Amino acid sequence: MQDREYNQFVKRVLISVVNVLMAVTKLSEGCGSYIKIPGGGSHSISSGTNYSPYSHCLWWIETDSGYRLDMEIDLETDINYQRCGDYVIIRNSNSLSDIILDRNCSVNLTDHVVSAAASWMRVQFYSDGIQTTNGFQGIITSVYVGSSISNISNPIQACRSYEMECSNKVCMTLSYRCDGFNDCGCDHDCDESGCDGLPIGKYTIMIIGGMVGFGLFLFFFIFAYCYESYLRKKALMNDPEAQAELQRKKKEKQRREAYKKTAKEKRGRR
Repeated sequence: MQDREYNQFVKRVLISVVNVLMAVTKLSEGCGSYIKIPGGGSHSISSGTNYSPYSHCLWWIETDSGYRLDMEIDLETDINYQRCGDYVIIRNSNSLSDIILDRNCSVNLTDHVVSAAASWMRVQFYSDGIQTTNGFQGIITSVYVGSSISNISNPIQACRSYEMECSNKVCMTLSYRCDGFNDCGCDHDCDESGCDGLPIGKYTIMIIGGMVGFGLFLFFFIFAYCYESYLRKKALMNDPEAQAELQRKKKEKQRREAYKKTAKEKRGRR
């Protein structure tokens, strides 16, 4: 009895430490990662109590061959507008049918233990944007089972050429990069990392936009003026009457220049 109470105390301390660390480092949103637990070891994961609305956390947990993963779960659920709010899904692999724990929306889980059938465990936490609960906490333990472990091939595979590998070992299609949704389910080196663009303020953007707009206006103004002059010249070259009038004006100009030259010479002789 005393050993059980001591284990419960240690568990609560570990969860509290995880929550404090996540609050300090502000890992309250994505919070997923890849975790390798050595045989016989343990590890704690948590969404934190101040996670953001519409959070998506995905952990891939792996242990040594011949060991199985057990997880003790604490989860406060909620139902909003007759639909599931915050919930956890746990699988052995990427297969939708390989379920260890399906979404639980109506019953809070306290000290609830689930066991994987192999040396891997895929844990996903989802939250809605309506209400925040105490979130999800889990303590994963690696338990030796020897040859009795299920013969399941490693579900963590190398990504294809059109995919990116997130820090939690999730392969995500490159078209999902920087689309505004946390598809990978993690915070760092994931599909939404480095998507902030240039570090410039809105007023700088307005000034740049104004300069670009003025430059485009000036370009089209000059282009329109030159193009209109070209059309006029082309029309003049193709009009015989306009050509005759142009020749008449040219001769008249030459005559006037000759008259001015003659008059200037006469004044010079006097």
